[in-house]
Amino acid sequence: GIFDPGGIQIASSFATATTIGQSFADRDWYQQVVATHQTYESIPIISRVTGDAITSYAVPVMDEQGQLLAIISGGISLAKMSNNIANLGVSSDTSVSIIDLRDGGIVIADQDPQLLMKPATGNKQVIIRLLSGANGAVEDINNHGGNDLVGYAQAPNTPFGFVITTPSKTAFAIVNTSAQKAILFSLSII
Repeated sequence: GIFDPGGIQIASSFATATTIGQSFADRDWYQQVVATHQTYESIPIISRVTGDAITSYAVPVMDEQGQLLAIISGGISLAKMSNNIANLGVSSDTSVSIIDLRDGGIVIADQDPQLLMKPATGNKQVIIRLLSGANGAVEDINNHGGNDLVGYAQAPNTPFGFVITTPSKTAFAIVNTSAQKAILFSLSII
């Protein structure tokens, strides 16, 4: 959509949009772009146009004197982002989540669509470390009594973090196989 400097929508890419003429001045993306004149990605919201969970990406349009002429904003569907994660080709016992680290951590993409726009839970140690800006991995006991390897990292220059959880036996299978081959090779040489 295109919005005037006062936050009123003046155009939409949706032919059926009923929001033309409505104010979006209450949205955080509008307020941030007006305050900073910088591109901004919003906290997760429900789209007024589609009714879907999205994160908005807003870009200011400025004149030569630095005055705000308009704002161009588009929504990134959290459901479609989650679907893309589900189709990454990771093993069925591995989960991938994208967390918006603002407001204490909100899930914006996950293979489980029921988690979208919910507070980030799971391994509290990982969430606390991720919110503090740390990157790393920890081993954790899962709900079935097995061990999981949980990797986490913040995307540079963004408010987003990634959490990947996989059973330790899956994560270390290559290492274990290589170690077994090395032992067998060593024994054969001896």
